Amino acid sequence: MIAKKHFYGGRMVLALCDSSLLGKKFEEGKLRLDLSGGFYRGEEVSEKMLESMVSRAYILNAVGEESVVWIITRRLAKKDDIKRISDVPHVQIIINQ
Repeated sequence: MIAKKHFYGGRMVLALCDSSLLGKKFEEGKLRLDLSGGFYRGEEVSEKMLESMVSRAYILNAVGEESVVWIITRRLAKKDDIKRISDVPHVQIIINQ
């Protein structure tokens, strides 16, 4: 998985993306999921690194089967929270207030 940290107002927004999806664009009707820009273009991370990042994140954006399953198995989101664009799963959650 690829992770990239963004900081806004002193809080971390973590963008998480399956490696195989980075650089791609998906559209479904008026919905668009653009993984070609800099928002998701981070670095490959281990699960241990990712757990540390998530523990400090305020908002988490996750895209792709691997990333979303990782989020669900850690009970950060439920299956009902997942949206799909062109069958690509995506979730946005607030995890620290």
